[in-house]
Amino acid sequence: EIIEDYASLRLSLKGHPMAMLRDALGAAGVCTASDIANVRDGQRLTHAGLAIVRQRPGTASGVVFITLEDETGITNLVVWSKVMEQHRREVMTATVLGVTGKLQREDGVTHIIADKLVDLTHMLQSMSENTKIARDANNHPRNLRWASPRTALPTQDNASATTSRPAGDLDQLDSKPDSSTTSHKRLKIDSHDFH
Repeated sequence: EIIEDYASLRLSLKGHPMAMLRDALGAAGVCTASDIANVRDGQRLTHAGLAIVRQRPGTASGVVFITLEDETGITNLVVWSKVMEQHRREVMTATVLGVTGKLQREDGVTHIIADKLVDLTHMLQSMSENTKIARDANNHPRNLRWASPRTALPTQDNASATTSRPAGDLDQLDSKPDSSTTSHKRLKIDSHDFH
C-alpha cells in the first residue's frame, strides 16, 4: 500500500518506502539518518535514501547539494565537482540514492561528503509491480516544499580525515534486475531540483 500511495499521491501516511528496504540495506551496512548522530566527524559511512532535493547553486563552484530522506529523517550530501563528473547519471536520475563518504560536522551543520554514489532505485522498483503511476504531480503540495538554505559550505580539507571503521558495501546492492524479465512499472518519486 505504501508504494501505491507514493505512486498516486507522492506520499504515504502508512509508512516510508525506505523502511521496506531497511533489512537489505542494514545487511549491507547502510546506516539510517538517525544513526548518523552517533557517527564521529571524519568517519566513513554508507547511507541511502530518497533523493528529495538536488541543488547546484551558481555560487558554489560546481558543488551539488543533495538531500536524502529515509524513514528516520533527512541527510545532506555534498558532491564535489570531480565526484559529480564521475557519477552524473546517478546524481541526476536516481530516486533512491546510495552514498559512501565521510561525515563532516562544521558550524552545527552535518553533511556527508560523497565519494561514491549508486543508483538503488531498482530496489524500490521491484516492489512496485502492478502499480499505476501518476505522471503529472505539478499541482501536488509536495512540489511546494523548498530546499532549506545551506549555512556552511564544507571544505575539501576537512573532508579528508581517515577512519578505521569500514563503510557499508553499496556494490552488493547494485545488482539491477534484468529488464527483459521484469514487468514492473516505474515508480516515480519526484525530487525538487534547483539549479
